[in-house]
Amino acid sequence: MSGIKVLCLPAHSSHFLQLMDATPLAVFKEIWHEELYHQTKRFSSQALQKRNFFNLFNHAWRKVIPSVIQRGFRETGIWPINMSIIPEDKYAPSNVLCPLERERPPVKANTGSERPRADTEPDLPTGETT
Repeated sequence: MSGIKVLCLPAHSSHFLQLMDATPLAVFKEIWHEELYHQTKRFSSQALQKRNFFNLFNHAWRKVIPSVIQRGFRETGIWPINMSIIPEDKYAPSNVLCPLERERPPVKANTGSERPRADTEPDLPTGETT
């Protein structure tokens, strides 16, 4: 075996598992605003020029230390694996996309011994009979 473990993620759960949203980007955003503030002070409130953007971005990103990224993995339950991160009720079908599923009565299977109800037969154009 190659040691590869395949994980099956629950449907519609990716927003819980966005590791970068959990911690690293919040920390980066704070550092970015700090760097931008110092940049504007150094250059007399001049707007950041395109040619300087990536230098400033790179400088800010390198300040996001590995432990912050590791914390993102932990907080999302990706590593170490923590399946209780996603609340149990989030596995239920969507109330927005499937509201009628709960309201419909279960469909009874027709075994062939019953004649279909009149309201289930297809509408025929006037003058035609089956």
